[in-house]
Amino acid sequence: MKGSSVIQKILSRPGPAASLSDSEVVTIALYQELIGEPREDHFFRLHAEPLRAYFPGLNERSRYNRRKRDLWSVILAVRMALQIILDALAVCRRENRAA
Repeated sequence: MKGSSVIQKILSRPGPAASLSDSEVVTIALYQELIGEPREDHFFRLHAEPLRAYFPGLNERSRYNRRKRDLWSVILAVRMALQIILDALAVCRRENRAA
């Protein structure tokens, strides 16, 4: 994804580097979707402490939520790429069973 000039333009921001990388924000956001927790405040309240073991740069809820909203298009692109891969794997499995 970082090889895309469109995504690089989205990711470029002025100022110092964030303590939580964009890829970490995308990972946490996808995890939040996978566990079915749509409310950001509820998700952060329940999962922030356990997530800090894996993402030590995780800061306060409002900063995470702003970054997540800024990265919506990257999150969508990753979600779509994962869906394409999962669909291709499902087709391969079906073909292997049929053979």
